[in-house]
Amino acid sequence: MSIRNKLIRMALEGASYTELRKVYDSGLFARDDEDTMPLLPKNVGSITILDENYPRSLLRLHKPPIVLFYKGNINLLRRCRKKVAIVGTRRASSYGVSVAEKISTLLASCGVCVVSGLARGIDVASHRNIVDKGVTIAVLGNGVDVYYPYSNRDIQKKIAEKGLLISEYPPAARGSKWSFVARNRIIAALSDLVIVVESPLRGGSIHTAEFALELGIPVAAVPGDIFRASSQGTNRLIADGALVITSPGDVISMLGISDKEEETNAFIVDILKKEGGRMSISSLKGYYESTGAMMKELSRLEMKNIIRIEGSVVILLEQ
Repeated sequence: MSIRNKLIRMALEGASYTELRKVYDSGLFARDDEDTMPLLPKNVGSITILDENYPRSLLRLHKPPIVLFYKGNINLLRRCRKKVAIVGTRRASSYGVSVAEKISTLLASCGVCVVSGLARGIDVASHRNIVDKGVTIAVLGNGVDVYYPYSNRDIQKKIAEKGLLISEYPPAARGSKWSFVARNRIIAALSDLVIVVESPLRGGSIHTAEFALELGIPVAAVPGDIFRASSQGTNRLIADGALVITSPGDVISMLGISDKEEETNAFIVDILKKEGGRMSISSLKGYYESTGAMMKELSRLEMKNIIRIEGSVVILLEQ
């Protein structure tokens, strides 16, 4: 059996990281004998640290995953121009959810992959509006065929169809407190930027930020209500030197991405379609760095007959 397939078989059988690492380290230069592919559940794939499509960024970790199981488009790991993690508390406020949705929507419109953990609150809000675009990666702390939390079952299925689910844990594996902490190191290592939208002083999203800082990956945070416990962590990150996000457009600047005109057009059209083809100007303000920048863009789109402005309402002309 090849070293690669031996690692997959061991992972399926629940081998520890130490056991997998020992085989990997001792077998790098061993000759591959009979190659018997381990049997995986339907629609579940696997890659190992030996494979060409294994994300090189994960090698920065002290304990890079030896085997990754996945559902969906594994090519996303290499295809996306940039990857941004958006994480935060499970007990998110409506403000935090709105910010996560707007940032992820803007990133997706620019071809950036959004990475998160599919937990309740900020994580699922980051995935929800962009799943149909096929540019979201969910890193799980359980098997890719296990629905946790069960309330996210439908969106997990959609990500498996159009995006990518990955986990270092074998199919059917249940999550634990420590598996979710370990999952966060993968979220950080996959990303070019980690954004913490809303978080208390302690929690998984702060762990993700800490992993990112250890790896030299920039961390950004969204300021929040100083009297709200769920914003204490993000406010502390900012006080400690994290990049500050005051509008979704700040993230684009941090990544050094220049918005292409056609991408901007598609972004606005998608937003208007989701709102039934009509949206107030005040509601659109949250997607722009300034009112001036918004009005300049809307005027350009109106001249191209993509939209029409009637008073304080923007109307999509082509649906």
